[in-house]
Amino acid sequence: MWKAYAKHLAKRGIFLFLTLVIATYATIIIANLGGYVDGILRKQIEFEVSQYLARSPTFRELSPEEQEARRRELIEEYIKAAGLDKP
Repeated sequence: MWKAYAKHLAKRGIFLFLTLVIATYATIIIANLGGYVDGILRKQIEFEVSQYLARSPTFRELSPEEQEARRRELIEEYIKAAGLDKP
């Protein structure tokens, strides 16, 4: 009876250990994708700002240098608002 109990505990212990290892590995992989997701969000912000400015009649009246400066300024504001400027 004790052998069966010990065998059962050993199996459960091994199973719990493997579960812990797999969960830790998955968590690390998901956490490391954060930089990839941040890149996607940055590109989305750049696209949305560009689309917004393309529809703005006042923006079209600016010189190309002023347009680019305004575009960069808005992108930086949106990135800060989304919290993507922090590690």
